[in-house]
Amino acid sequence: MMSEIKMTVDAGICGFITKVNAVGSDDYMSVKMIIESGCPNIKKLAVVINGTDVDSIDAISAAIISNKLITKCSEFIPHPACPVPCALVKACEAAGGMALKKEASIKFV
Repeated sequence: MMSEIKMTVDAGICGFITKVNAVGSDDYMSVKMIIESGCPNIKKLAVVINGTDVDSIDAISAAIISNKLITKCSEFIPHPACPVPCALVKACEAAGGMALKKEASIKFV
């Protein structure tokens, strides 16, 4: 049974919204993502990632420095505080059947 998740990421002050649709494979070993964004950097990332198989186990368990999904994001996203890479990992986690869908947030108080 494949798991599909949809999420929206509001990146903050830049004003860019990113939409992510992620579908886990039957064996949960990979996730296919479709990413849509107004951000020119995320658009470049989407060209590479959209429709390809992302290794869900690596995405949620590899250290940040060796995580293939995070490494791919870093090739296109120059701003380290961008929340989109983290959101993509969360999408893999949920679509890969390794976590329940639950919103996460960063709030200034």
